[in-house]
Amino acid sequence: MSTNGNGTKQYTVKQIAEALRQTRGIMSAAADLIGCDRHTVERYVHGSPTLIEIRNQAKQRLVDTAEVQLMNEVNKGNWKAVRFVLERLGQDRGYRETMRQEWTGKDGAPVRFTLDIGDKEPDSPDDDA
Repeated sequence: MSTNGNGTKQYTVKQIAEALRQTRGIMSAAADLIGCDRHTVERYVHGSPTLIEIRNQAKQRLVDTAEVQLMNEVNKGNWKAVRFVLERLGQDRGYRETMRQEWTGKDGAPVRFTLDIGDKEPDSPDDDA
C-alpha cells in the first residue's frame, strides 16, 4: 500500500488479489483484511479483468467447499441435506419439492365443481318430464 499526492491510500492489484483469495472472494472480508472500505475493493475489482477472474475463482472454491460439506452431511444421513440434494439434483429421477394445497368452499364446506364437456347439447327444461 502507498498513498498518492492527496493522501489517499493506494493498493496494488497483487494486494487486492491476495485478499480476495484468502477471503474466498468476499469483498467486505477482503477489505477488512487489507484495512480499507468494501467500496475500495469493489472499485479495484470492477476496474480489473484480472481481479474479476480471481474473485470468480475464489467464489467457486467457496462453493466447492460448501459442496464437500453438503456431501459429508449426506453421508452422515442428515435428512435435511439428503432432501436438499434430492430436490435440487434428483429432479430428473422424479424428486421434486412438493407443495400440497387444499381448497375448501365457504366456511370450510366442500368445493363444488361443474364440468362442461361440451360434446352434447345442454338439457332442455322439457327433458326432466
